[in-house]
Amino acid sequence: MAICRAADQGTGGFTLFEMLVAMAVAALMVTLVSASFAGRINTVRLDRSATQLVEDLSRARLDARMSGETVHVEVTETGYRVLGPGLHQLERDWPEGVVARWRQAVDRGYRPVLDVAFAPERLAGLDAVEIELERGSWERTIRVEALTQRVVSDRG
Repeated sequence: MAICRAADQGTGGFTLFEMLVAMAVAALMVTLVSASFAGRINTVRLDRSATQLVEDLSRARLDARMSGETVHVEVTETGYRVLGPGLHQLERDWPEGVVARWRQAVDRGYRPVLDVAFAPERLAGLDAVEIELERGSWERTIRVEALTQRVVSDRG
């Protein structure tokens, strides 16, 4: 005995073909949404890394001016280390997938940098430094200006 009259007539429910089409559309939607979400995660991690670097470099610049001593930022295999006056030291590692290229402006282009020194003088005459952060197809650039040692990001 059928529960409803439509089941008796064979017109109720979905056919196998309709179910497969619905599953294919759902799988396509999940793929598109997950790809978009993964891209957003990459940009968030890169933005966080860039923001942290700008804050650390700005703090190093301020510490140098306040203490009257040079503060060094050393490039490490996995990130960077800030060596300030006294016991003030800070070490950061890049998140997985973030690649950093530290470069210094020279007469005809750039050369790799292993150390950035922030001098206590206001107009120190440091060569300009550029740090390029990359994760996947996304990039961010942070610059330390030559004369003023001001730290600026490509996104303000």
